[in-house]
Amino acid sequence: MRGINDSLVAIQMNIVLVEPEIPPNTGNVARLCAATRTTLHLIEPFGFKLGDAQLKRAGMDYWQQVEWHRWPDWKAFETQAAPRSNCAESKLWFIESGGPQLYTEVAFAPGDYLVFGRETAGLPKKLLTENCDRWLRIPMFNPAARSLNLSNCVALVLFEALRQQGFKGAIQCETWGRRRGTLSSEGNPSSASRLKFTFSTPPPALVKRPSPGAPP
Repeated sequence: MRGINDSLVAIQMNIVLVEPEIPPNTGNVARLCAATRTTLHLIEPFGFKLGDAQLKRAGMDYWQQVEWHRWPDWKAFETQAAPRSNCAESKLWFIESGGPQLYTEVAFAPGDYLVFGRETAGLPKKLLTENCDRWLRIPMFNPAARSLNLSNCVALVLFEALRQQGFKGAIQCETWGRRRGTLSSEGNPSSASRLKFTFSTPPPALVKRPSPGAPP
C-alpha cells in the first residue's frame, strides 16, 4: 500500500481485557478496535470459547480487521507485550470503579494500554493497589446502578484518549464533484452532490496475528 508511514503503527492504542466472561462484550470491543485501529489483548482464562456464536455475531466480520493477541495469563502479558511496545513512554491504565482519578483527568499518550477487568468481578485489587496512580474511574450518578456495560466503558475511555490525540488518522468526509445538489424536503441530497472518504493520515497496514481457535 503506497503512502504508508511505518511510524503510524506505533501510535495505535491498546485495549486489554483481563479474563472476559461475556462473549457479546468481547465481540463488540473487537468491532470497536477494528473501527479505531486499536490493538486488542485478551488475557485468559475466558468465560467462553473463541468459537462461540455470540462472540462471532457481535464482532461480525470485523475480526479479520483487528490486530489481536491472546495471552495465557497476566504475567505473560506484562512480561512480553507491554515491554515490546514501540512507544517508550507507553503506560498501563487500569479502569475500575473506586479509582482516585476520573479517566478525563489524565493525559493519554499514543501506544498506551487501557486495561479492563471481568464483567462480574472487575480487576484484581492487588493489581489496582500496586498501580494506584494509574487507577481510573468512570463517574456514576445512580448508587443503585452497580456498573456500566464493559464494551460501553471501553468505548468511553478509548475515544477520550483518541480525542486527546486529535483523532489522528480518522476518516474525513468531504463533498466532491459539482456542488449543485440541495437537500430535498426529506433531507436527501440530490445525485449531483456526492461524498467521499479520505484519511487525514495514511492508514497503517493491518497486522493480523490470530491465535489458534481464532474467530473467523
